[in-house]
Amino acid sequence: MKNRDNIVEVKASLDVLWFMFGSALRYGLGRQSYAPDLIARVIKDNLPLLNEKWTVNLLRDFNDYERDRIVWQKNKDDLCQSCLELRRLLLELYAERGYKHPID
Repeated sequence: MKNRDNIVEVKASLDVLWFMFGSALRYGLGRQSYAPDLIARVIKDNLPLLNEKWTVNLLRDFNDYERDRIVWQKNKDDLCQSCLELRRLLLELYAERGYKHPID
């Protein structure tokens, strides 16, 4: 349902919603299109909804991508600024909330 701010209500559990956001992030990392910027902005707009499980999962997605990028010998500068900013914000959130689950 739309409201005047063009915000919609999505019917999904928070866990399912974050699964979808995480899947989108994995899809977008390293792509040369509008997708990574859009995905990162939506995730950043919803950071208050993140719990420890999904903060750790998203950070692991970044770590896995960076590790795989070395194996694939991909360009080290292929992450968009929005993705780099999202990773920084996730690391700050992880530290601020005192999460202990390892992210590497």
